[in-house]
Amino acid sequence: MSHIKDHFQLLTLVMHAQYDHYEAIANHSRKTWMSRKHDDARAYFYQGEQNLEDHKLEGDRIVLNCEDYYNKISSQFVSTIKMLEAFEFSLKHFDFKFLLRTSNSSYINQSALVEFTNSLPTEFAYGGLVNMRKGYAY
Repeated sequence: MSHIKDHFQLLTLVMHAQYDHYEAIANHSRKTWMSRKHDDARAYFYQGEQNLEDHKLEGDRIVLNCEDYYNKISSQFVSTIKMLEAFEFSLKHFDFKFLLRTSNSSYINQSALVEFTNSLPTEFAYGGLVNMRKGYAY
């Protein structure tokens, strides 16, 4: 897959999975916040699919060659691997300044977020919660 050539400010990656209820949520996002396009923002769902030759971009979906299932034992590990694969794909194929990784239950105001990122330093900016255990965020 070749690089996507246009440059934009904000790339939003939305965690997704191959289950009907996730697709219903994705369709709701497409009809609401994703339908409000911004010239300086792009949003893509990302999901895993085993036994692919390579990662691929299908419309608003990044399909990664990795596992995509959930159970109590492995969900955090699989989600982390899938997220890292999505980051790697994005760095190879998109030209962006800021990246937002979110879940499919979030509503994103892309215009406000692009405006906010314009006020951030471009050298390094991080915001968010890395992990939470027993009520402590770190």
